[in-house]
Amino acid sequence: MAGELSPIDKAKFVAAKRAAQYVEDGMRVGLGTGSTAAWLVRCLGEHVRNDGLRIKGVPTSTRTAELAREVGLDIVSLDEAKWLDIT
Repeated sequence: MAGELSPIDKAKFVAAKRAAQYVEDGMRVGLGTGSTAAWLVRCLGEHVRNDGLRIKGVPTSTRTAELAREVGLDIVSLDEAKWLDIT
C-alpha cells in the first residue's frame, strides 16, 4: 500500500503504522480527525481483521466514525467509553 503514495502520504502512513503499535487489546482509543488520523484508523482496522485486536474507538468527527465503521472498528461515544486509554 505504501509503495504508490506521495512522499507526504507515505510519511503519514508510516507514522500511523508506528502509532498503531501502541494500541493494545481492550483499549479505548481516541480517534482524531484529518488525513493522518484516517491512516491510523485504516491501520487499526487491519489489526482488527488480521490479528483479532478488540478495541473501542471514540471518534472526534462523523467522518472518522464512518471510516472506522467501514474498516471494522467498534465505535462508542466518549460518554459510553468513560475514559480513553490512548489518543
